[in-house]
Amino acid sequence: MERFHSCFVAAGAKYNLSPTLLKGVALTESSGRDYAKNVSHHLKTKTVDVGLMQINSGWFPLLESR
Repeated sequence: MERFHSCFVAAGAKYNLSPTLLKGVALTESSGRDYAKNVSHHLKTKTVDVGLMQINSGWFPLLESR
């Protein structure tokens, strides 16, 4: 998780969040694995959760438009 420390600090500063909180979310969501993928709900929702913070693929169109 140390290799992501500067990302947590930068995102925390930008969004007024604790870097420790962001690290905790990453540890909870993906156990710190940046290539984690959760497909357990894919058949029901047609989405998957990906990455360190387990962002749901349903958000990709909105995020790509920004």
